[in-house]
Amino acid sequence: MRKGFAVLKFNGSNYLVSCEARKKKIALEFREIGSTEALEGRDVTVSLPSSQGFLVLLSFPFRDRKKIELVLKNELERVLPHPVDDMGVDFLEMGQGQVLCLAVQRSVVEGVGQNLRPVCVTTNVLSALYAFSFFEAPKENDYALLYIEGSLLSVFRFQEGTLRLLRQSLFEPQSLCETIREYLGEERVGTLYLIGAADSKRYEEILLREMGVHIKTPSISNYVEAESYPHWIWSAAGAALLSLDPKAHINLLKGERKSHIRMAHVFSSAALVLFTVSLFFFILAYTYLSLKRNVLKELTQEELRIYKSLFQGSPPVTEVERIIREKVRELSAERVGSGQVSPLRVLSELSRSILPSIDVRLTEFNFDGKGFVISGATTSLSNLEKIKEALASSDSVLKDIVVENVDLSGNQVKFKIRGSL
Repeated sequence: MRKGFAVLKFNGSNYLVSCEARKKKIALEFREIGSTEALEGRDVTVSLPSSQGFLVLLSFPFRDRKKIELVLKNELERVLPHPVDDMGVDFLEMGQGQVLCLAVQRSVVEGVGQNLRPVCVTTNVLSALYAFSFFEAPKENDYALLYIEGSLLSVFRFQEGTLRLLRQSLFEPQSLCETIREYLGEERVGTLYLIGAADSKRYEEILLREMGVHIKTPSISNYVEAESYPHWIWSAAGAALLSLDPKAHINLLKGERKSHIRMAHVFSSAALVLFTVSLFFFILAYTYLSLKRNVLKELTQEELRIYKSLFQGSPPVTEVERIIREKVRELSAERVGSGQVSPLRVLSELSRSILPSIDVRLTEFNFDGKGFVISGATTSLSNLEKIKEALASSDSVLKDIVVENVDLSGNQVKFKIRGSL
């Protein structure tokens, strides 16, 4: 079992308390510390003086915690001396619709964490009540627990395992019996337990003498090993145990945690939205860049295809556009034979001579300065004859037109025509 730690604030002093399970008992150690001593690295319960808290017992016709939270503020506004919005509040369901509430001024709760790392904030009376339930756990169906801290008296009455009555008030020793009668009434209570009092023997004698009531003052030494057993040891033990399981009882930090959790949820949601939007735009930018790269790649390959189709047999080049421009300039400036005929002029004459109405596709053009060869395909022999006649009857530089090869396989007429200049 890991160690539990608590800071107990009692009668103007601060005590650091630690508890650890041993073979049969719980070992409890405590020492007085300064009010500004920092306890770094320790999760502690902070138990405040009982006079700083307001305990209220409410009854509801339902047991759902969320429903209780919705109506709790209105119920507390009627009994608390301060606005509920200025209070730190938590509650514990005690069974059969009974709800035990603790309210402490928010400024007190917020000031607790300045030098400490609290996991639970409660009051001494509730720490003692938790320790009493943890160790003693009476089996009676009807009993009352009296807790005295200085001049503050707290009375808890349990019936059939459920807290049925809660009263708190300042008292004088001589009026103790009168106060208890007022709280508990004339109805007989099964057993009275008294804890927390600095002079429990004195109060035991007063109650026996004036009310004829035998009270039990249970000793925590039956369950706890310690060097000494001061009267506030019930609160010390309960606070240290609560640090091991802060959810086990009333904890004023629960409300603070909820607000922090809500803020953390808001920030995490905003961060998630921002991340999603950023990811969306990143995907768009990446897709756009990929498309641009693909288009550029296609354009580059198209340049190479054009270059290879125009200048067959030429070695591969890197600057296709520049090479094509140079080749075109060379062809334009080139003069062949006495007629100074250029390849571009021959191509122009071929294009002008063949009528647009003839369905023909040229696939090859070779030029050696003295003559030319064209290859292609058309849809019929009559079209081939028209092409030959058109080239032969041309008044241009084209001469000696001869059809060298005709291929009738397939659905087209493939041909090869040679001519001279």
